Amino acid sequence: MSSTIRLSGAEKKADPCPNATAYFAELPNGWASFPTCVARASMLRGLRDRGSLDILESLPLQLRPILDHLRGDAEWLPEIVHVATMVAVRDMRFGEGSRGDAAFFEWLAKVNRELFESPPYVAAVSVLEAADLVPRLPTIWESLHVGVPVTVAMHSPARASAVLAYPRRLFSSLSLESFRRTIAVLLAKTSAAQVHVDVVRQVTGDAARAEFEMTWR
Repeated sequence: MSSTIRLSGAEKKADPCPNATAYFAELPNGWASFPTCVARASMLRGLRDRGSLDILESLPLQLRPILDHLRGDAEWLPEIVHVATMVAVRDMRFGEGSRGDAAFFEWLAKVNRELFESPPYVAAVSVLEAADLVPRLPTIWESLHVGVPVTVAMHSPARASAVLAYPRRLFSSLSLESFRRTIAVLLAKTSAAQVHVDVVRQVTGDAARAEFEMTWR
């Protein structure tokens, strides 16, 4: 059943992607924003090919032709396309509130596990110790995202921190939480136990950054 809102006697369809619409509205230059920030198409193409983007026809108009013509894993997309697509998927597939968030992040964990078990990523993350993986995080990240660097700020045998730098308004709160959970998925692929990853600091100025703290045993 189509969801509608009555407004002055007329019916107006509810926005199926309210958070994606809000994200787009905050971009400084619309779909031309942040042209030097790009993401590899591999995850979105994989989702489309496995039917996880079967909501394609309902996505915002600007996203449909881009996602419909993804060609291969080596293709790069504007980072904003990746962010907006994931926010739209969250809006349309997983309901509202905390239950919807939990369902989305459970689904995303499965997606990330499948991604990092496929070539070429499996070799990069197949290490025995979490302490060996941490120095590789910037390289792994750079294989998926360019223009938004990750640096390891501190590294010890059972603790580390990494900083993600990005233009203000590029990443949504959903994005940062997704990244936090992705780091946890990577660390869990090692022999580490009791893995915890937290966003311990976030700077929201023009040169925004988020610091992730990782601990394990």
